[in-house]
Amino acid sequence: MNNSYAEKRLKVVTSLEFLADWVAQIGRDQVDVDFVHDSRIDVHYFQPRPAHVLLCTRTDVFVLAGLDLDVWMQSLLDASRNKKIQYGASGYVDASFGITHILQKPMGRVDMAMGDVHPFGNPHYFHNMENVGVALQNIVIALAKNDPDNADFYRKSKEEYWQKIQSTFATLKELVKPYQGTKVVTYHQSWEYFAEEFGLEIVGYVEPKPGLPPSPKHLKELIEIINQQKVRIVIKEPYYPKRPVKKLSKKTGVKVLELVNFPGGRRKARTYLENLEANVHELIQLVDS
Repeated sequence: MNNSYAEKRLKVVTSLEFLADWVAQIGRDQVDVDFVHDSRIDVHYFQPRPAHVLLCTRTDVFVLAGLDLDVWMQSLLDASRNKKIQYGASGYVDASFGITHILQKPMGRVDMAMGDVHPFGNPHYFHNMENVGVALQNIVIALAKNDPDNADFYRKSKEEYWQKIQSTFATLKELVKPYQGTKVVTYHQSWEYFAEEFGLEIVGYVEPKPGLPPSPKHLKELIEIINQQKVRIVIKEPYYPKRPVKKLSKKTGVKVLELVNFPGGRRKARTYLENLEANVHELIQLVDS
């Protein structure tokens, strides 16, 4: 590939890795895409580095997840001083724009006493297929606007990828049918859309409130819930503490399942669909064991 061709490609930076995968699936060889967040780190506590600012100064388009999932990205946009990617510019893309199916929207005033509550609702919308469709449309509109010569190419690629997503979700839903209604506890409120999509029932959380560590009293109450509700699985991400879930497992016999929210959080799942498939297959495997 010659340098002149590389220079013509649209430069895109995304806050999270799954967004970069979506851009790559739509843009293919017409885009250069990079991402900021390390998927092995809790997205709520991620700290961008100076190198990420440099990425943003050079990009044509910046895609964020929205709903305050990646709230730290605003400091990057400000520091970049790149007019093309500031709010309202053609290169600024909020992938959540227009999504109407949002779970756990807080009612009334939000304050610190409620824990790390997202004021716009649960931001892990990307486990819901229809929400993914809205986000992909936001991305393709932005790519077409910033690179009109390839607009038809982007639209065609998006439709092909959307068909693949629908097919994958349908296959996974069929696989998980025998396990629908399985009761689970999750560490954080990050699996609501996944549970809704695949028929799991979340009956409690290891965190008493979002972002707060569990107290002995809360764990005792959770043990009672697990026993009474016949909960089979506790779901946690790898970066959350092991000790609380080990205690739950020891006291109740509940199985612990480590799932990953974002591709890149597990070595062998680098794309959105690979990660989704891995999560479902690991769930089925543990329930069957």
